[in-house]
Parts: sequence; C-alpha cells; structure tokens
Amino acid sequence: MGEIVAGIRNSRARYFWEKGGDTFEVRADDNSKAVVVPRYDQLRADPSTGGFWTHCGLNSIIEGLYAAVPVVTFPIFSNQVPNSERILENWKIRWRVKKLEIESGSLVIRDEITQLVKRAMDLNSDERKWVSKRAKEVKEILFVSYMCMN
Repeated sequence: MGEIVAGIRNSRARYFWEKGGDTFEVRADDNSKAVVVPRYDQLRADPSTGGFWTHCGLNSIIEGLYAAVPVVTFPIFSNQVPNSERILENWKIRWRVKKLEIESGSLVIRDEITQLVKRAMDLNSDERKWVSKRAKEVKEILFVSYMCMN
C-alpha cells in the first residue's frame, strides 16, 4: 500500500482516497493533493473526475462505466483479474498496474504507478483523449442496451 500511495502522490494528480478498513490509513497533508473521504459515491462523481483506480470488483466497474471515465486497474484476486482483462481487451478504457512476482507474492513499484497515473490524467495526450472518448462510447452502448432489455 505504501508504494501505491507514494506512486499516486508522486504523480502530482489531485485525488480522492476512500478510507477503507483499519489496516492502512492515508492522510491528507499540506503537500498532498489528497482528500480523504469515508465513502466516495462514484455514481454521483463530479464531471471533473478524471478517472478511477479500481480493484475491478463488479460494483467498481459498473460505477466507473457509469461515470464514463478511464480507469487504472489493480486486480487483486478471483474474478477481478478477468474483469480487468475485459476492460482492456474488449472495452479498451484502462491502464493496468503491473505486478512484479517475488518469492513471497507480488509487488508494485511506485515509479510505475506514478507514470500510469500521469498517463491516465494527461488531458492533453492523444492516448488519454482516445480512452476518454472510448469510455463514453462504452457507457452509451452498455447502458442503452441495458435499458432496451428492460
């Protein structure tokens, strides 16, 4: 978690951090661009929200699609891994954090996280513009299809 927090902070992006559990705490300080909240309602996300970091649980994916923003995925286990692949391969609306496999499990490196967050939040890059456009298209396709079925 320390590498994730450091990587996001090093990106210099503004961000909300949803406080979860008692195992790890993120604090906003004078140098941080973080706002720590008890719950971030992604379905009511402000239009200025530039993207989501997600573990790729189904609820998180639906909320991200509804907001029509690019996502940085960090699947942890179970169905989160294929969900992450679906977001990249089929919908093409995300960047995925790569993990290094080590003897005791896996590890993420802050420098990679910093670069991914910068790429995801660079509103002037052609890559970001394309992914943002694609996120809006996917939202329209999925939610219009859902409404037609009901």
